[in-house]
Amino acid sequence: MSKRLLSHQPLESSIEWKELKPLSTTIEVAAFMGLKEKTLREWRSKGSSLSPRFVRLGRSVYYERDELRRWYEKTVLNQICCQAAHKS
Repeated sequence: MSKRLLSHQPLESSIEWKELKPLSTTIEVAAFMGLKEKTLREWRSKGSSLSPRFVRLGRSVYYERDELRRWYEKTVLNQICCQAAHKS
């Protein structure tokens, strides 16, 4: 995972959610989150629980900003907390 995602700073200061459009493409989300587009595509294709929720509009895939934030709080921050607990 990217250093940006693994930041231990408070959410509002580590990720500026307002920078992301309300409905963003895979390319935009990958750049914003510091992930590879391929990672997001693989998560989607595997139906992985790791993948943030997305919507299909025709052949295009979009991610809603509010859903990405919920996914971040549930998945990424939980992973950071678990890693910190195992180190102590």
